[in-house]
Formats: sequence, C-alpha cells, structure tokens
Amino acid sequence: SEMFNKIEYNLAVYVLPLGRPAAGGAQTGEKFDVDSSAIQPADHAAAGFYISNPHNWVIGNAASGGWSGFAFPIFPYAQRLSSDLKMNPSSHPIIEFDGNTAHSSGHYWADAGCIYMGGCLTDVNNKFVY
Repeated sequence: SEMFNKIEYNLAVYVLPLGRPAAGGAQTGEKFDVDSSAIQPADHAAAGFYISNPHNWVIGNAASGGWSGFAFPIFPYAQRLSSDLKMNPSSHPIIEFDGNTAHSSGHYWADAGCIYMGGCLTDVNNKFVY
C-alpha cells in the first residue's frame, strides 16, 4: 500500500526519461503504452522521486534533473502485487511535504514544473498504460 513511510533526506541526480520524453501542453498530455524503450510507460516522464501513494512523509529531499523532480501520479486503484487491496491511492492526502527542493527539472515540455501531480497509470489487460 506504500503508506505511512518516511522518505527523508535523499538525493536524486541526473534523472533522464527513457525513450522519447512525454510532452503535450497544459493538461492534454500524452498516452504511452508499454514499448521497447520503456517497460514501465511512466519512464517517459521519469522523476527523481516517483511517489505512487502520497500518504507519506516526504521531507528534506533534493532532486536534480528528470521530467520533473517529484511526481505524484494518479492511481485510481492498487495495481499488480497490491491489487488485492481494495483502495484508491489517489484519494489519500500527502501527510507532509516539507523542505524538498528540485532544480533543472521539467524542461521537456512547455508547461512543466519541478513538482508534478497528475498523469494516470492503469493496468489494462496486464499491460501498463500511462
């Protein structure tokens, strides 16, 4: 369930997307399926910190590079190994997000930011779609 963890005082550097970086404007974005360049489609939007369930303490971390420094994707339900858990990770708030920094991130698309909340990763016929 990836909840109630302390993600503290970590450094992520030189993070690069796999394959062609995700682009798009404003909230339109793009859709990615599993392909030869990325088994996990979200790797087209690689982040130093990819936090699939926000219900954690995220404190004092630093990210440099990547599609974004911190990414909080939307998961409408628990997936794969956690699929027996009947929960909606995106319905849980962040417990604490404090003292984190990000730079040199988000230059792959015009409306990017160092902290990104969005995107939706789903499992369709045992194949991830982002």
